[in-house]
Amino acid sequence: LGVINYSKPPEKKKKIFFGNDSAGPYQIGATGIIPGSEEVRVDGSVLTTGSGYSINYSRGEITFNSLVGMSSRIIIEYELAQSSGGAPGKFTGFRLGTPKEK
Repeated sequence: LGVINYSKPPEKKKKIFFGNDSAGPYQIGATGIIPGSEEVRVDGSVLTTGSGYSINYSRGEITFNSLVGMSSRIIIEYELAQSSGGAPGKFTGFRLGTPKEK
């Protein structure tokens, strides 16, 4: 039996785009967003999840509770969960086994 857990710190991302006279959904362009890590601003005003927008984390889409005009600037800052890979991270694990018979 072996168990390995490898995790890396979340990656911070930022997406800037303009509205299109609709509430969305708008593509964020990322899946794996850590729920609650996002900060959403429209024309400089910080919005609150639930009352200002909702995010479908598995699809990487945001939908606003009201129309966002074409001249409105949307800024979304968020963190992405990282999978194992080349960058250094934190490694924990253990291995259990039985002695081999001779």
